[in-house]
Amino acid sequence: MKDQTLQLFKIKNEIEVIPNFIELDKNNIDPKASCQRSVMANENERIITHISNFRKVKRIPDVIKIFNKIQKEIPAKLDDGR
Repeated sequence: MKDQTLQLFKIKNEIEVIPNFIELDKNNIDPKASCQRSVMANENERIITHISNFRKVKRIPDVIKIFNKIQKEIPAKLDDGR
């Protein structure tokens, strides 16, 4: 993404790349427990995941609107990917 940005725009400042990752140790998350579906949702529920952080640029109102439509049709939980 950094390379594409530099190619497409006249960027003069340095761009710091901040990778999307999950720090299990920092957040005290047991990797085995976090991967168990039953921890997140019931058997009849779908898990809808937004793999990113919830910043304004990520169009969160659209995420909420879409999730609302999904939830009206099928039982679901919204997850932020962490």
